[in-house]
Amino acid sequence: MFLYFRKNLVITFLLGILSGLPLALSGSSLMILISEYGINIEIIGLFALLGIPYTFKFLWAPLLDICKIPLFTSALGHRKGTLAVINILMCLSIIIVGSINPSENIIPIMIAAIALSSLSASQDIIIDSMRIELLSEHEQAGGATMISSGYRIGMLITSAGALSLTSFLSWSTTYSIAAILCAILCFLIISLYPKQKEIRHKPLSITESFIQPFKELLKRPNIASIVLFIIFYKLSDAYSQSLLSIFLLDNDYTKLDIATVVKTFGVFATFAGLFIGGYIGEKLSLKRYLTIGLVIQMLSNFAYISIIYMEGSITALLIVISLENICGGISTAAFVSYISLLCNKQFTASQYSFLSALASFGRTTISASAGFVIAYTGWAFFFIITAVMSLPALFLINKSIKNSH
Repeated sequence: MFLYFRKNLVITFLLGILSGLPLALSGSSLMILISEYGINIEIIGLFALLGIPYTFKFLWAPLLDICKIPLFTSALGHRKGTLAVINILMCLSIIIVGSINPSENIIPIMIAAIALSSLSASQDIIIDSMRIELLSEHEQAGGATMISSGYRIGMLITSAGALSLTSFLSWSTTYSIAAILCAILCFLIISLYPKQKEIRHKPLSITESFIQPFKELLKRPNIASIVLFIIFYKLSDAYSQSLLSIFLLDNDYTKLDIATVVKTFGVFATFAGLFIGGYIGEKLSLKRYLTIGLVIQMLSNFAYISIIYMEGSITALLIVISLENICGGISTAAFVSYISLLCNKQFTASQYSFLSALASFGRTTISASAGFVIAYTGWAFFFIITAVMSLPALFLINKSIKNSH
């Protein structure tokens, strides 16, 4: 486990925290903020659309692969200079969002929140690029663990942490503290990130910057298998999680049970899975690593069926959530490692953004059908279906790895 104390992996962990910090500030925490001003539920629901920039960030990622910002690029380097500018603008937008009273006019806070989510998504592009370019091939498994763990800690700070602060501080002060934390963390990362790890990118025109990354991907012999593998690999997990809270409520668990076991204990189980995944990823070939992650992820879905017969047993819920989240953490570490290794370091921003958008396809699109499946089949058969949904990925592993770089 000492591998996680390597400097490159510590930097990756910090990058993960920085990536996770702004998410709740334009998501769950922001929705609670505006609800306290008496804004109606229809308007609050529209704020869910602030997640759109995270899905479509690959559309402007090519620009971040080639942009050079006066003074910042020459002083700090390409990636660090771009990160510094985006972070400054993002911190300003966090302060502005927290200082607006939405009861007077909802439009200004909407505009500020759109700016915040767009800048946060742009920062994610740079963070993913810096991580991939920083780590050697054998460090990618550990890096996947550290970026994912840091990301979850960052979200926890600005969700549960922010809510705790608002018990005795104003929302404006809480958002300002979050902005200061983001700025300090960015400064620390820029100070620690080694200059020699900056990749020299070939000069491209704006048109070429949009075409070349995808052209390079499409030239790979097994690109169709790679795309399908990415879509199906986490589909079992995404589909089973889509209505998990409703499933538990239907089976005699309370909202407090869900908050305590699933939302809190489950996070630590996921951390355990991520760290186990990163450790075994260094010991195994990529094929075996992905296979193990995929198989245990699919099999763990069967455990949910036992919940139906346990009559609200907390012990049973703890066991099932531990099993599922540890297996999910291992498969996540394997998957993030895989798509990181797919990226050509000349086009990391563009290619990683595009590949991660493909990975979210199942979660955001296919999972929308879950309610209809449950209505026709019931919960038990639904979880059997979720367990086999990633089966196509198992048959695509060989082709997806062969000549994938």
